[in-house]
Amino acid sequence: MKKLLGIVVLGLLLSASLVKGATIEYVEETYIKCTPNENRSNKSYFSTDTIKKLNYIKLSPPTRVFFSWSDTDQKFFGKSSMVVYETTYDIAEKPIFGIKKTINISRETGFLWMGSGYGKGDPEDMICEKINESDLPFKKVKKLF
Repeated sequence: MKKLLGIVVLGLLLSASLVKGATIEYVEETYIKCTPNENRSNKSYFSTDTIKKLNYIKLSPPTRVFFSWSDTDQKFFGKSSMVVYETTYDIAEKPIFGIKKTINISRETGFLWMGSGYGKGDPEDMICEKINESDLPFKKVKKLF
């Protein structure tokens, strides 16, 4: 019995030292609210439906992004992949957006560009700000049954 106890204690000590040496990085999900910029140069190119899908975005590093928030179902219905850089989030093209270019979100300014405007001096398409998960809109549905 003493041998078994000694083996268990030794195993715990070894496993604790292994865990202590390993680094576990916790990545926080980020929620952002984006509003259209009235001064954007390509107003007619993007539909109001596309802009509505991007009103609320959940960035889940390292590679996932969620969009199309439903305030009645309280969940995101769309998802895509992204690449995280030091200064931008680059969201991969998706047919659901109705565009054939990458969507860029500046991590420094919060500006969102759809298509080719990024880095070329064009006005941003949307202006984004960080919000808490509790700030996502919620609509109470009155149910009959």
